[in-house]
Amino acid sequence: MKPIEYLARQMALEGIQVIGDHWIAPARPGGEDVPLLLLARTSDDVLRLFVNCELPIVLRDRLAVPDRQGFSADWALEVLRKAGIPATIGRYRTYVCPESFEPGDCEQVACYNPQDPKVVAFGFHGLADEVFAIECGGQIVSACMSSRQASQAAEAWVFTHPAYRLRGLAQQVVRAWAQAMRQAGRTPFYSHHLDNTNSARLARRLGLIEVFDEIGIERET
Repeated sequence: MKPIEYLARQMALEGIQVIGDHWIAPARPGGEDVPLLLLARTSDDVLRLFVNCELPIVLRDRLAVPDRQGFSADWALEVLRKAGIPATIGRYRTYVCPESFEPGDCEQVACYNPQDPKVVAFGFHGLADEVFAIECGGQIVSACMSSRQASQAAEAWVFTHPAYRLRGLAQQVVRAWAQAMRQAGRTPFYSHHLDNTNSARLARRLGLIEVFDEIGIERET
């Protein structure tokens, strides 16, 4: 798949419907909140700008600037604030897991039911049907599961107890999760805020494939 196709698949996973060339809306009533504005640059340098179609039409037309290369998120934020819409900026990077990883030891990883008491104690219950985790001393210390999951794609959520970090455990659970998603016919995505250096380091160690960066402007709650 091309990076722009991965972008479309990830947006669908997030419940974002694309209307025409510039507009976005919730894919279904009562779904996740859609950003007020989304600017994405793919790894092959395709730039796409989307504006929430629920904004007033005058504001939408002003924000859908033709010069995307010169687009300023700070300018867009100020435009929204002057219109009485307080908003915040988030900057994110999204990767796709490779078709197969380099040989790695995943023998410690087990697949758990999300209602397993150990999973509940770790705080990884209620989002997905499977949790891929490593135990130590009878307790889960590292786990990966889908924060979002649909028929075509899933996004990883991984956490390791602070006392067990820097041992390669996160790499193992992400590998196990990604392999299971691939086997189920889903594209396994991994995303992080650009300021999250730990997540960026994990992505490098896993050899994940960068597909796009996003600037998202969301309504301030």
